[in-house]
Amino acid sequence: MSKNKFPIPFEQLFDNFSSHLLKELFKDGFMNMVPDYSPNSLLVVEEKLLKHFNSKGKELSQEVFAGIIPIGYYYGETLVRNIPGAYWKIDNNELIRDQIVAIPTDKVPGYNRAYVKPFTAVGRYCIDQEKGLFELYNEMVHIAQ
Repeated sequence: MSKNKFPIPFEQLFDNFSSHLLKELFKDGFMNMVPDYSPNSLLVVEEKLLKHFNSKGKELSQEVFAGIIPIGYYYGETLVRNIPGAYWKIDNNELIRDQIVAIPTDKVPGYNRAYVKPFTAVGRYCIDQEKGLFELYNEMVHIAQ
């Protein structure tokens, strides 16, 4: 039995994010920015996340996690669009928080890919507020070079 709680495959869900949901959330919603997928836009996203989804030291409620899902997609898509060779490695048998972006690397002995869980990274940032999305992005760029 699939762990996927969504009635549609992740690929279709992601298509919906990029074509409709992100535009509403970013342009007309609380983010109030144009989703350009630039690395610097992650700094604005971090600021808005802490303002609207601050869960410092607490577990994320289902409502908060549902609210940050589009942000996780945005972070993952920023990685994919800006790091050459990065791609979504989607598994419809996994939960959305466990979807990953694969980053090519030759800096990790024995591996040719590093993996990032964008949805988990956003959730962790809301809870621990230590490592921001921009900092994580820069770490992945360094690994990929």
